[in-house]
Amino acid sequence: MTITSAVRKAGPFNGNNVATSFPFSFKVFDKTNIGVVRAQGLGIGQFLVLDSDYSVALNADQNNSPGGTVTYPISGMPLPAGYSLTILGALPYTQPTDITNSGGFYPTVIEDALDRAEIQIQQLAEIGSRTLQFPPADSASPLLGAASDRAGTALGFDANGNAIAIPLPTSIGAGDLKNESWTAGIDYVQNTSTTVALSRAYTSKANLGSVVMDGVGQDPNTYSLVGAQLQFNAPIPAGRVWCVGGTTLSLNTPASGSVGDNELAWGEIIARYANSMAEARTLPAAKYRRVKLSGYYAAGDGGGRAEYRYDPTDATTADDGFSCYIASDGGRMKLIPAGRISAKQAGCKGDATYSVCGTGTDDTARAQIYLSWCNAHARVAYFPGSAYRFSNALNIDNSGQTTFPQGRISIEGDGPQNTSFQWDNGSVGGLSVNGSVTSIAATSMQAFRGFSVIKGDGNATGMYMQSHAHLTLENLWVLGWSTGIDYEDVQESLQINVNAQYNVIGLHAQRLSFSLPNALSFYNCTYGNNKQAGIDAINVNTFTYVGGSIESNNDLGGGPYTPIWGCRLITNSSAVDEGTACGTFIGVYFERNGSATVGKGIADLWYANYATSSTLVVKGCTFNRGTTFSTNQIFIDTSGGFPQKVVLEGNGHSAPPVGGYPGASSSRPYLGFGSTTDPVQLVDLGNYYQSSVEAPNYSGSVNMPPSPIVQAAHPVAWVTFNGSTGVITNSFNVSSVTRNGAGLYTVNFARQVSAANLAVNITLNASGFPAYNSLSASGVGVQTQNPSGANTDFTNITAVVYGGNLT
Repeated sequence: MTITSAVRKAGPFNGNNVATSFPFSFKVFDKTNIGVVRAQGLGIGQFLVLDSDYSVALNADQNNSPGGTVTYPISGMPLPAGYSLTILGALPYTQPTDITNSGGFYPTVIEDALDRAEIQIQQLAEIGSRTLQFPPADSASPLLGAASDRAGTALGFDANGNAIAIPLPTSIGAGDLKNESWTAGIDYVQNTSTTVALSRAYTSKANLGSVVMDGVGQDPNTYSLVGAQLQFNAPIPAGRVWCVGGTTLSLNTPASGSVGDNELAWGEIIARYANSMAEARTLPAAKYRRVKLSGYYAAGDGGGRAEYRYDPTDATTADDGFSCYIASDGGRMKLIPAGRISAKQAGCKGDATYSVCGTGTDDTARAQIYLSWCNAHARVAYFPGSAYRFSNALNIDNSGQTTFPQGRISIEGDGPQNTSFQWDNGSVGGLSVNGSVTSIAATSMQAFRGFSVIKGDGNATGMYMQSHAHLTLENLWVLGWSTGIDYEDVQESLQINVNAQYNVIGLHAQRLSFSLPNALSFYNCTYGNNKQAGIDAINVNTFTYVGGSIESNNDLGGGPYTPIWGCRLITNSSAVDEGTACGTFIGVYFERNGSATVGKGIADLWYANYATSSTLVVKGCTFNRGTTFSTNQIFIDTSGGFPQKVVLEGNGHSAPPVGGYPGASSSRPYLGFGSTTDPVQLVDLGNYYQSSVEAPNYSGSVNMPPSPIVQAAHPVAWVTFNGSTGVITNSFNVSSVTRNGAGLYTVNFARQVSAANLAVNITLNASGFPAYNSLSASGVGVQTQNPSGANTDFTNITAVVYGGNLT
């Protein structure tokens, strides 16, 4: 069959977010003979993949009904607006028909072969229709020079219309003026030659400037340009000829890659990048008034992103390699403190081996400069994850601060496993942060998070914190020191997930120079594996330890330390008496604090009070003994005649037969007392004592005061009721609840109790203030208020009365 259409293209079809079928009407032999191009706007576009991006359905009779339909996409959203689809012929340029001698000579074979050739011609014609062409009557040459001649030039046309490579004109890029010179006897024959060779074709005489012979300018009418030759009207009489060829600087966009350091006016609006602080110092400040670092010692070393500006008014500030450096012309470049600035931007390398003290570069000097700057500029000092080596103590001194608020430093790392501070062996301390002794509130609200403080020889103090209020330590690991953390006059402190291990003493806390109330709080902390003690807290008003553990503080690692204990709270100063001293432990795991040597370990929890009334609350804790142990798991030592109250509730005490413990002994009771005369009122509720030999004997036993002094308090009455109605939900020894008004009730006992030594505990189902306003052998008056102080009925109110016996 004949091919009557010369068109071998369908489209472009513009997308409309709906259409997915696109027809074409030229003959093909199979679906692989077409190509589909998707383009955005007037872009070049890309060829799509058959049966992946699109599918083709061909008409059955390609002779009488040529073409078919393209479906795009096969799945997904239709062609969106702003995109187009074009269908082209893509028949391979091959001839597969083979006609052999004496073989069949079939018309369809001949027709297909002829059709194939016509289709290929049409494909070439379609491609040719999209090319740059000269007019039919034009005889100009389209040939260009070699690639080396075309590089860095533009396509242009000479006076005869021939295509040539020309210098970039001013409308495109930067100028490229070039000196051209020739010497007689070398480049031409004096008084004979009429031409000299140019280094390139300049297109127009205007691009040559003045042509000079032996210092005399020539009339432009005396020479002409012929391609890449300068041709004179007469033989050259001079011994030297020269000119300047090319274009001047563009008024528009410079050519790509044509502008460098020397072409820019840097000033204040453009920052010059330097790969290191050393390179930055070589740049004159008067020229490069803004400089950014890609690294401190080398690009990409983690010390990049610091930016500096020239301060022409300063001629005296010293170069500390961080906040200020001196440029090659003596100008002072000052740090622009934008965003978080890290220790590596101050020159700390952090190239030590993790947990191996004494390795890597000594970062002490760089770190001290950085910390001092952060403290003076109220910044968080950030140490990115690395191991940093220090050979001397790092000091932060705020002792002169007297006002609040006032800027001061905090320190953060990327977590104790990632940011590690490691000190060399010897007597030098670790991190020292000094506040104001006279104005402690002025040095408050500092936080230290996310790093390790490590030493390898058990000397000195890891973290010394002096005169602070509202101090926060979080996610720290402190190990290998004589004293891991030392608090001196820390008024309030919060520790979260702090791990102090392998020191002699994990934490030492003491009040020395101030008499304000103080409170130390610990949440999910571990004080363990220390050689003498986990915690030694002296004259602390309120000590609260929730979760975590105090374990394995023992002498298994050796050392002459005696005695040994887990946690000691000792009060020996009457200055603590601002509402009594209080120790609270909730959900803490105690284990193996002490020694394998009998009598060397004092207690897992040692509570000593010699100066004021106090309370000790221990709830939901576990006490285990093993290879190492103490004489008591809880040891209470008092003197001076001050009343003490102890609440033990829901604790577990064990001395397992495995783990190396030598066996139960009445000389090692779980609960021990150092005094037999001081009054101790004790509540023992719901505790588990594994060994009856070591369990408390409130009728009197070894080291146990007589029962009138140490009382075992049990519930004598309890009730849960609805505050709005007074209806009882559950109760013991309660006959009724009388509602006397909003938030006011009388709980009536079914049987009277002994009125001596009673205690009441009231809890609510929501936030509020419960209290009791009367207490007798026959009942207790209960009052409940909301957070605003107004009497309020709560849905569930529970009251428990402890103490005297039923009568």
